[in-house]
Amino acid sequence: PTDAGTSTVTATPTTVPPDGTTPATITVTLLNSVGVPVVGRTVSLTQGAGGSSTISPASGPSDASGQVTFTVTNTTQETVTYIARDVTDGVDITQTAQVTFDPTPPVPSVIDVRVAAGSDDAEELVTGSMYLYDRGGDQKVGMRFTGVAIPQGATITKAYVQFQVDQTSSVATDLTIQGEATDNAATFGSAAGDISSRSRTGAAVPWTPPAWSNRNEAGPDQRTSDVASVIREIVNRGGWASGNALVIIITGTGERIAEAYEGVPAAAPLLHVEFNN
Repeated sequence: PTDAGTSTVTATPTTVPPDGTTPATITVTLLNSVGVPVVGRTVSLTQGAGGSSTISPASGPSDASGQVTFTVTNTTQETVTYIARDVTDGVDITQTAQVTFDPTPPVPSVIDVRVAAGSDDAEELVTGSMYLYDRGGDQKVGMRFTGVAIPQGATITKAYVQFQVDQTSSVATDLTIQGEATDNAATFGSAAGDISSRSRTGAAVPWTPPAWSNRNEAGPDQRTSDVASVIREIVNRGGWASGNALVIIITGTGERIAEAYEGVPAAAPLLHVEFNN
């Protein structure tokens, strides 16, 4: 059954103008007590007392990821709290989401954090063997970013990981980006399976990068998809604190070869996050 405490309710963006047309998206993710998506439940979304926004649709079924999305608009300048309920199981989700309908949204804070140690970017082969340098072949990739100065519960508006091309590649590549579901991620070690054994966020973002045709290039084609949902899930954890470390995990098929800390430290993966306190 749906677990009220594990399931999540998030808003993107969290500030929109009260013009009656610009929407925010509320995403409800139903999870059971061990973080597995709960599928096929009817989910309703309501607003707290005094809220005058419009919610569409009023309810919907959870998909294969346990998710239902709603859009909200408003013509009143106010902050509205949204409450989700699994109608099928009769479970009220503990987490709520807020959207501020404001004609002058705040300017977001920005941080850039680069992988800063050899043990903070790692590869795991299909055998489970761990390498803290570029091994090649099919693998899972983990990157740890330390000193991430984002307050607990901050509103994440945009996030991505920036890479620099080490070797060119154009083979078809389909990847999935998640985070480690922990409050303060540990660095990687040599024990087999040190990436695959880590619990992952329910938020998962697909990334199909274009061909990397020029060595040393570090531009839009070398940026991941927007991983705001992944970062949001981590910093919303009760034990997260500003300055903690977080891990990004990439899995999938294909190949793109980026610089690692052991190759060019100044070109190691860079986490870019924009947020509102």
